[in-house]
Amino acid sequence: MKKPDSLRAAMMAMIPELAHRPDNLEMWVEHGRIAATGERSNGWRWHYTLRVLIKDFPGDINMIILPLIPWLRQYQPELLRNPDRNKTGLKYQIDQLNHSSCDMLLDIECDEIVIVRTALVDGVVRAEIVPHDTPNNPTDPSHMVMAERWELWLRDEKLAEWPSRPWGWPDV
Repeated sequence: MKKPDSLRAAMMAMIPELAHRPDNLEMWVEHGRIAATGERSNGWRWHYTLRVLIKDFPGDINMIILPLIPWLRQYQPELLRNPDRNKTGLKYQIDQLNHSSCDMLLDIECDEIVIVRTALVDGVVRAEIVPHDTPNNPTDPSHMVMAERWELWLRDEKLAEWPSRPWGWPDV
């Protein structure tokens, strides 16, 4: 899973209070499940709740959300675009410690697609997470690239044909 590390980096970069006290940012995964289709591909999808705890935060809590929205736009866009996911995909709790600081707990519903490929050259099997920001990310229908069928002709004779799948599509 790569999303927890990317969110940590975004928050550290944009929230000076956390950059100065990195131990006040804790993250862990809960309620995880793995979904696989059972098709010929060995790929799967991680589904989990990313819990983010910001402890003893002395600043404006809006500053915690500020880096979160662009991160969601890039890594979990369906939480912003899908009305059903928008209602339940991002939750929070605040514990007001005193007049100047609080603890804030965020629950973010995340998923990551893993594509399994076998290299043609050396036969090594690799499991790769499909980045959400790729142009033909299978989770974003507005960026879907269609598979193509290629043919090689010499004059009037078809010499070969083969399917061409965009990057990130499962091997079949």
